[in-house]
Amino acid sequence: MRPPFIALLKPSQPRIPRACLLFPLAAVLMFCSGCDQEELIDHRYGRSFESSVNGTAVLVELFKQAGHSVHVRGVLRPELQRTAEVIVWIPDDFAPPNAQTQKWLDDWLAAQADRVLIYVGRDFDAEPSYWSAVKARKLSNDPSRVAQELSNAQSRVNGELSSQKLPESTPWYDKNAGTRAAASQPNRINGDWSVGVRAAGCELDLHSHLTTGYRLKPLLTVNGQSLVTKESITAKNWNTQTYSSESCRIVVNNGSFLLNFPLVNKEHRKLAAHLINEVNQTGSNRKVIFLESDYRGPTIHDTDSLDQRPNGWELFQVQPLGMILAHLALIGIMFCFVRWPIFGRPREPQRDSNLDFSKHLAALANLLRRTNNQEYARQRLAQYQAVCREKERSTPPPVVAPGTTGVPPVQ
Repeated sequence: MRPPFIALLKPSQPRIPRACLLFPLAAVLMFCSGCDQEELIDHRYGRSFESSVNGTAVLVELFKQAGHSVHVRGVLRPELQRTAEVIVWIPDDFAPPNAQTQKWLDDWLAAQADRVLIYVGRDFDAEPSYWSAVKARKLSNDPSRVAQELSNAQSRVNGELSSQKLPESTPWYDKNAGTRAAASQPNRINGDWSVGVRAAGCELDLHSHLTTGYRLKPLLTVNGQSLVTKESITAKNWNTQTYSSESCRIVVNNGSFLLNFPLVNKEHRKLAAHLINEVNQTGSNRKVIFLESDYRGPTIHDTDSLDQRPNGWELFQVQPLGMILAHLALIGIMFCFVRWPIFGRPREPQRDSNLDFSKHLAALANLLRRTNNQEYARQRLAQYQAVCREKERSTPPPVVAPGTTGVPPVQ
């Protein structure tokens, strides 16, 4: 089983790695229950979900194929300050990073040389592009359903994008309103990353653009507007106590060429390769952290926890483990509702009487049976019968009053 957007790959295009083509457990269960493909579209943003059109599983796999060690985290800890060499942050938040998070990441960049921070702004959503591709290639047997899904997705995305407050000025970048190219006009791309990329094959989207200053170097521009910029950060060399080495911060305006569905496009994969090459310039086999967060931003801890493994809630963010745990939790809740609640008026169960001598005999017989020794059982029975006969002989006969027979009268 493979994610629905993989069906849009042309036969001549290189296949996305097999590790990124697996559905999580929920998608498989929904297919088995008879759901249509259109009902399975997952548009959760910036998480390492393989089934989401807005996920990062394909990009994670590309970093792994480049020889890097990739880890997914949702919390900024001192341990990352010491060991992380590359941080890729694709937040699900239209607002710029808050001051506390910016300071943490800036301090991390300046603490050591050759570190790379990749920040991808939330200025794009791949779901409308997916439905447009399904409609254009007639991949569904229900065109009216596709048109409705496309309209719903476009309305949702337009509402989210319109909520942005432009322009935005932060220590990292200045954001201004962008100008989209007309549908019939291909994007014009320039910059270092445009080498080897066919502009007519790109489907880059710019709702806004980044204003570059003297410190920022544009790596990729679309129609004259900055999509990717790079800023060198002076880092301290702790051996010589000088500030000669450099780290860098790469700010990507949006994920229109980095998320799962956009990476179906061959030209977009070339752009993603340029991004990975920026990391490769600072070394190979680096520790890459994919930082995941929502509108609240990542949680910052001042100290490392005693247990460095994810806590119970963080385990749900590790896929496909999170999906499996969610289903197990649902099954457990259903079991509790079926097994323990009392429906209707409670009734007192019938209790067994302790005066029934036959139950004593049955219990004794069961004990003898469990010994699996017939000879021992016969000896016990013979001993019991001998005790009973001895008791009968030692018991005096009842005294009968004179003039009576000792036999009770017949009623």
